[in-house]
Amino acid sequence: MKKQHIALLGGVGLLLAFVLVSYFYGSQRADQLETMAQNVSSPLHRNYAQSLGPADAKVVIVEFFDPACETCSTFAPHVKG
Repeated sequence: MKKQHIALLGGVGLLLAFVLVSYFYGSQRADQLETMAQNVSSPLHRNYAQSLGPADAKVVIVEFFDPACETCSTFAPHVKG
């Protein structure tokens, strides 16, 4: 009977340790991804580029457009609309 209690407490302890480590890893990873997102968006920003919406928006969509490309010129009115 005593061995069953030890095994149960050990299993609960391991589960608790796993949950704590997962939580701390997840929060650290979220901070790391946020920093990476801020660093990645800067090379795509051009001061002379046209933009729509507020400058401090959470999401920025960058459109790469080639007027000589037949597909790009076909879909341009739908993207702008």
